[in-house]
Formats: sequence, C-alpha cells, structure tokens
Amino acid sequence: MNPEGGKVARAAAVSPLIEAGNVYLPHPDYAPWVGDFIEECAAFPNGAHDDQVEAMTQALLRWNTVPAGCGLQMRTSGWRLRLCRPGVSNRRF
Repeated sequence: MNPEGGKVARAAAVSPLIEAGNVYLPHPDYAPWVGDFIEECAAFPNGAHDDQVEAMTQALLRWNTVPAGCGLQMRTSGWRLRLCRPGVSNRRF
C-alpha cells in the first residue's frame, strides 16, 4: 500500500474512528505492548517514535477502504479472510 498524504494527515483521517470508540486494544495484562503503544500515540507527532502510529493509521485507512464483502470476517464457524483486488477474481481462505 502506498500511503497518501503526510503522517499527520493520515492520523487526522482516522481520529474520528478512534474517538468514536471503534478501535479496540487488548488489555495490557494480555498484551504488554499496549502501554508503549498508547504512549507513542499520545506523543504523536512530536514523540521520538511514530512507527506504530503509522502502522495503525495505514491499517485503519486500508480497512475502511476495503470493498464490501472483502477482508477479515467473523462467521459462526470461525474467521474467514476474503481477499479482493480490482481486476482479480475474489479468493476465499
């Protein structure tokens, strides 16, 4: 994926999703990295590191631009990944 716009612009684009409570993180007891991730997000864009923020913003932007019916879907039988690309037949896994 080729990111569009600057880092700050991409972060601003996903801020409404985060502020609306549509982004969930695991509890720090189960994922010790969460504390550092939140600190990096809080310090953005002036912090020493921004790699995790960049990865999150690009993933959220990509997730929200995937055509309907594509991507990772939860089914009663388990997870299903459906990859969709323009001009390529849809593949199911």
